[in-house]
Amino acid sequence: LEYEVVSDSMVNIVWDYELASSLYGSAGGSMEVLQNNNRLIYTRANPGAMIRPTVLEVTIDKEIAWKMTGFQTGSWYRVFRIPGIHPDRYSIIFNNLKEVLNDSVQTKTIILDRSNLGLSFKIFNESDYEQLYKYTLIDNENWFGFVQDTIHIEAGQHYEEILQPEIAVPMNIDTLSAQYNRFTLKIEPVYHSYNKKIFQYNILNSFIVPNQFTIYQNYPNPFNPKTTIRYDIETDSYVTIFVYDVLGNKIKTLVNGELSSGQKIIDWNATNDLGNPVSSGIYFYTIKSGNNSKTNKMIFIK
Repeated sequence: LEYEVVSDSMVNIVWDYELASSLYGSAGGSMEVLQNNNRLIYTRANPGAMIRPTVLEVTIDKEIAWKMTGFQTGSWYRVFRIPGIHPDRYSIIFNNLKEVLNDSVQTKTIILDRSNLGLSFKIFNESDYEQLYKYTLIDNENWFGFVQDTIHIEAGQHYEEILQPEIAVPMNIDTLSAQYNRFTLKIEPVYHSYNKKIFQYNILNSFIVPNQFTIYQNYPNPFNPKTTIRYDIETDSYVTIFVYDVLGNKIKTLVNGELSSGQKIIDWNATNDLGNPVSSGIYFYTIKSGNNSKTNKMIFIK
């Protein structure tokens, strides 16, 4: 029976349901109104000497929507439906996270530019419980300082954090390496610390975007044992950098993939695609970006 209290001395029967006689029980029953307005009923169900604990989900129209029967010799006290069996479920989404080719290695990198001014991430609480989340962020170059906070997120909701660099990052051809940084972000549900997540990604500061395609003379030149090639691309494009000998034979692929716009840098250590050292002499490197292509000469001396 489900009652509605009208006054101190009066109640109304709102809903009633009679179990099958085989489910009558002398103790240990319970009833819960579910979010879908169905009723979850538990009965110990002990006809005679036989115990058969049973759970029923019954609609408001008294139809059985779901049923579970336990072992004949078993018994439960009460049965309630909880919001979810994974209270620690959550996920993280980073804004502007891309695969970037840096020194011939594809790395997951967050790009800071005019459309993405800070390090931005969202914490999604995918559980059915409100949660407290603690997060800590440290970056190698101290662009953001030490960041730590604890935030509350309702069930099924998310929280977004946008961190602006606290210091000016130099951006010119002589300090190109200052464009790159690396950070570590640790996040954990306060009451489920066993499910800590740790993320480590690069950051590329690309606020200065070149207005034209440019390649610079490698330095040093002549060189031994390696040289650095710098170039600018004004738009995101497919970029190739090949090294040729004086006979026009391609001996080394330095870059072959999609790159974001910005100032770029790549080293060549005077080896071919097989990793074998090349001989002394004159070599040419050709950089192609979209419809643009330029070639420069360099000299390797042993």
